[in-house]
Amino acid sequence: MKKQVYSLNILCPNLEIAKLVQELFEDLGYGSGLKKYSNDIKEEKFYAQIFMHKKPDKSDLASKIGAIEDIWGKVFELSLSDLSDIDWVSKNQISFKPFEVEKFFIYQDFYKGKIPNDKIPLKVQASVAFGTGSHPTTAGALKAISSLNKSFNNIIDVGTGTGILSVAMAKSLKFNKIIATDIDKQACDVAQKTFEQNNVSGIDIIQSDGINDKKIIESGKYDLFVANILAKPLIEISKNLKDILTDDAVLILSGIDNDHTKLIIDCYSKIGVVLSNKIVIDDWVTLIMTRK
Repeated sequence: MKKQVYSLNILCPNLEIAKLVQELFEDLGYGSGLKKYSNDIKEEKFYAQIFMHKKPDKSDLASKIGAIEDIWGKVFELSLSDLSDIDWVSKNQISFKPFEVEKFFIYQDFYKGKIPNDKIPLKVQASVAFGTGSHPTTAGALKAISSLNKSFNNIIDVGTGTGILSVAMAKSLKFNKIIATDIDKQACDVAQKTFEQNNVSGIDIIQSDGINDKKIIESGKYDLFVANILAKPLIEISKNLKDILTDDAVLILSGIDNDHTKLIIDCYSKIGVVLSNKIVIDDWVTLIMTRK
């Protein structure tokens, strides 16, 4: 059965507003992104894009539209694109080129070229529209993982998406167990296939909204916590995070724009987590933090 994929496109006056609109609307779908309106260097308009597996509920949409118009006025244009019939394999074969992020070499499953001997290969699926590792938030998280030089017992990857970060950790770190979670069932299915294609073991996939699932709690405390999600869910998760972390846990937090960086650092400092390093790619920030 063909998977339904829709893109809700909200045209915003500038990038700053687009980021805020993206955060407000993100709970309607399973993923989101930002896209410039045109290639004109002087163009300021951006799309906030929300990806979903079904058409948005009209009442939910009306409520959120009303909220943004109350703040900025009637300056937004909305459209809904049906992406279900796009052949992502063919599209990605044309547009996707293998690339390197630190010690990792990322390629799609149709690639027949040479893999560098000094790189760790990460295979992603050509049949998916998103989560190939090229976005600055994922690249930042891969850079952070590449910088780790210690062993871990219990690792959790929250919002795993296609599973690329879990695969990177499974291939580059010494560990006992990895728990990969996502709120979306289809994302969990994609991640499971990614694990199989990369021949990695020791990863359990759990469909969960946040970190409150019984299986996550019962798996013990985590000494490496990774989350490539947006600022709002990162803040929400922090409320219960202290209970599942070891005293010396390392945290990699990505999906943060420049405007929310200080807010996230301050929020996590309240649970005894301090900043160790910061990786900035374009307007996106990845934080490496430790619990003290």
